[in-house]
Amino acid sequence: ALSAGSVPPVVERLPQTAAVLVWRREFTSRFRTLDTVEEQAIAHARSGGSFGALCAMLVAHAGETKGVKMAGEFLAQWLQEGMIVGVQEST
Repeated sequence: ALSAGSVPPVVERLPQTAAVLVWRREFTSRFRTLDTVEEQAIAHARSGGSFGALCAMLVAHAGETKGVKMAGEFLAQWLQEGMIVGVQEST
């Protein structure tokens, strides 16, 4: 709303505690709330965990089909949002 020159919406309290992800894409600050699963996935990635281990973690949480789908959706969203700036190969 602010970047569009509109009046921002009224502040509302979330129904439960949530994590907020804050990042910058080029010169624009961005933020959004995270659910618990994505919060754990980001913590895993930030700690140097591999994508394979992330998939295994999500499969353990949600089952094989849904867990793999979640991993792909998270990766696609993080790429689209510009949060991934490089890839490190495992040795």
